Amino acid sequence: MIAIQDASFVRLGYSGDETFAEVEVTASGFDAPLIATFKREADGSWSLTNVTEKRDDHLLDWYENNLHEAYPSAMERLFGAGSDGETTRRSFAEQVLRFGDVRERLEEAMYYGS
Repeated sequence: MIAIQDASFVRLGYSGDETFAEVEVTASGFDAPLIATFKREADGSWSLTNVTEKRDDHLLDWYENNLHEAYPSAMERLFGAGSDGETTRRSFAEQVLRFGDVRERLEEAMYYGS
């Protein structure tokens, strides 16, 4: 199990017609914060779509240059592969959503669109 030390809503992001919510997460075993990206499903639930490490360095990445790998994927490291990985993924997503007021902030941001 992945121990969540802190989690907070960051922002909404948009891709085409879809809206995503980003949550910054501090988890044991990671030096850099994680960015967990959630999508609202048709039934109103939240699904975890991606997790990246936030390794941005404003001296190098001030122009959002992806060559420096400022946001590498953390999915394989967190969840591995196979059915155990999917169970771990669902557990991680629920831990993040239950941390403090994260779920409430996501709901509010989606309602107001900000």
